[in-house]
Amino acid sequence: MDASPPAMLATLNRILCRTGSPRAFFSCVYLLLSEDGTFVGSVAGHPQPLLVAADGSVRARIGRGAYPLGIKPRLTWAVETGQLEPGWELVLHSDGLSEGRSTSGEEFGDARIEALLPQFAAYEPQAQADAIFGSLRAFRGPVLPEDDVSIALVRRI
Repeated sequence: MDASPPAMLATLNRILCRTGSPRAFFSCVYLLLSEDGTFVGSVAGHPQPLLVAADGSVRARIGRGAYPLGIKPRLTWAVETGQLEPGWELVLHSDGLSEGRSTSGEEFGDARIEALLPQFAAYEPQAQADAIFGSLRAFRGPVLPEDDVSIALVRRI
């Protein structure tokens, strides 16, 4: 089986287009990480993963705007490559984080997420994800989330 990003996304897309309803689509990030820190992957309709240095600064946004899987047959997605240096992280999150709203309707937003990363850079990944989620919860106040909120951090040690 070909585990490359183009092959995997094409297979998943083909299955969803054949078997799903018009609402059977999903966004995803597919990354293959190597022990030496190199990675290759594709982003399909998902918020861009962030390549973050040990100090919390964003060094790159991975992926470009692209359709989610299951929307159109025979689509292709750009293949991204990069290097995760020791101490660096990949920060992945669902759109429920960036699109979370305050009581006034303001979105949490990508800029706010990126501003939090240096504040929590010294934290262990689980504590960092918890702190980011806690910041969203404080921002939202009593407003219930409209979407799921997922945060994943992958740190090279």
